[in-house]
Amino acid sequence: MREIEVKMRLDDPAAFEAALVARGVKLGEPVGQHDVIYTHKDDPQENSGKEGHVALRLRYSGDKVIFTLKKQCTYESDKIECETLVESGEAIDRMLRE
Repeated sequence: MREIEVKMRLDDPAAFEAALVARGVKLGEPVGQHDVIYTHKDDPQENSGKEGHVALRLRYSGDKVIFTLKKQCTYESDKIECETLVESGEAIDRMLRE
């Protein structure tokens, strides 16, 4: 999947949400999550927005753990993203740290 992320600052989040609902958008309940990000030790943080940068992520959300690979494409918010549900986040964490 190719993901293009758009981030914006809202002066009135409630008005924005109401406008979405008025246009037929169905909003779900907020979801809590905890992310653990892995990058190569020789790849400085300032490279995270540069073409070719790769990051791996474990996302813990409720009783699910999702393992994700993100590769930076040509723009700051343009990424290739592959993800899969995993049985054990702890096992993936051990593999990546070895």
